Amino acid sequence: MSRQDVLKWSAAEHPEQLAQVASASKRARAEVQIKDLNHADRELFEAAKDAELSCWLQTGALKPVLRKPLNPEQILKSRWVLTGKAISDSESASGSGHKSKARLVMLGYHGPRLTEVSRDAPTLTREGRHTVFQPISSKHWVLTSFDIKTAFLRGKADQNSPLAMEAPKEPRQRMQLDDDQVCALIGNAYGRVDAIAKSLAFRCIPWSRVYTMVF
Repeated sequence: MSRQDVLKWSAAEHPEQLAQVASASKRARAEVQIKDLNHADRELFEAAKDAELSCWLQTGALKPVLRKPLNPEQILKSRWVLTGKAISDSESASGSGHKSKARLVMLGYHGPRLTEVSRDAPTLTREGRHTVFQPISSKHWVLTSFDIKTAFLRGKADQNSPLAMEAPKEPRQRMQLDDDQVCALIGNAYGRVDAIAKSLAFRCIPWSRVYTMVF
């Protein structure tokens, strides 16, 4: 926001409305548009797309199926969400000072059973977390942590609500799909409304980040 915007905001009858617009605008700027990038940055995001797609295929989240036997409502559109994260030059492999990230997201809000599927996310409460941390502190245990790579994609989709994805060109080329084929969602997928509830990370452990105690 410019200085003029701030002055106009302070004199407005409902300044909270302008604050909401500013907040929404800030979120919108987090997503990167390919058309606004130079050639070098485009190559970084193409590499990020390839890495993301490799995760989907390695976890068995997608499977080629024929389009014809499926109800059209079961085939949901998808798109790439590209974001850039500022990091130090030492952390950046390309020395560009930012990290390119690509995520393949399906438009789950178009799902045929949107209001029927389970969308709960059994996360740990603050009281439960304190209950775990208290004996660790009292007994002077050492607490360490590690991430489960692609834990979200390793969950299994709901067999009672089968869905398929109309994939962008990159997955179609990588999987060598014909025009009469789509991607069946065998595992979890970003954008599914029931993905958190079915995620391996939330079914088997309280957090996607695993904490271990060293005695």
